[in-house]
Amino acid sequence: MPPFVHLHTHSYYSLLDGVPSPEELLTAAKRAGMRALALTDHNGLYGAVEFYQLAKETGIKPIIGAQLDFEGDHSLVLLVKNESGYRNLCELITKGRQDGGHNKFHKRINRALRRTEGARLPSAETAQNGRGCKTGSFSAGFV
Repeated sequence: MPPFVHLHTHSYYSLLDGVPSPEELLTAAKRAGMRALALTDHNGLYGAVEFYQLAKETGIKPIIGAQLDFEGDHSLVLLVKNESGYRNLCELITKGRQDGGHNKFHKRINRALRRTEGARLPSAETAQNGRGCKTGSFSAGFV
């Protein structure tokens, strides 16, 4: 049986969505015998650097991502595959903030799907229905 990996977790950087610190998430993952863990905070990457550094120290493969809100109350988890994917995710988050402000992060799914290089995300049909996340392979050696 392949090892289990959480691909959708929130830390306290997800206001009103998460309670644990990145360090607490990694400690729990290590205790559970996980070899990798994703941090997918809500509409931001505020904890990504801290999580990445702590994961490397802990010996757990860090998977960086975010849960983004889209028009029509849809939500989508995007996971970074490489440095290009990280840049594209940063760009999506920045544009979402510019378009909707801090409390009204807003992005259209069709615009987000244009910038998929280096990222993992569902098919357009799945994304437009507001469900699911891509759990396919991710590459080692991010950044």
